[in-house]
Amino acid sequence: MSPRKGLARIAGFLWLVVGISGGFAQGFMEPKMYAAGNAAATAANVVANPGLVRLGVVAELVDSTVFIFLAMTLYILLKHVHKSVARAMVVLVALSTGVSCLNVVFEFEGLRVATDSAYAAALGLDRAAFARCVQERRFGPEVEADVAEAVALGVFGTPTLFVNGRRVEGLVPVAELRSMIADALKAPR
Repeated sequence: MSPRKGLARIAGFLWLVVGISGGFAQGFMEPKMYAAGNAAATAANVVANPGLVRLGVVAELVDSTVFIFLAMTLYILLKHVHKSVARAMVVLVALSTGVSCLNVVFEFEGLRVATDSAYAAALGLDRAAFARCVQERRFGPEVEADVAEAVALGVFGTPTLFVNGRRVEGLVPVAELRSMIADALKAPR
């Protein structure tokens, strides 16, 4: 077997691993856990299925790691066709993998915050009471109402502020925010 054919087989195997691990994480775990536009339902799903979330995190990390090796293998196979395009492929895969791994960190931290009562203790809350509250979804209706109100107001991220009914999204310099508030206070009522 030629070295190129061996590399092609390795690339095919790596594609298979990427497809299986990524398919599990993004096609099975994520739809079961995350309810678009419903933070309370998502939190309840995460609390009810922490093992599945952890398995999804591992699958995403395997997917990302193998994807990098796949890109390097494809680079070796394709550099003789067009070296700069093959390099660009490796760079883009590395960038997308970095973003994917950063997202996984947030998934895992979301799981930790939702299930680890140490965060409650750090805020001076009773750990057992916090754990019961999370399990019972005691404030689920209030959270759902807050999310519905935010969606109705067009709030889809933080920070979002309202100054005299005007929505201000993202990080705004303090001087600009002060100016907006001063203008709002001067405006006739």
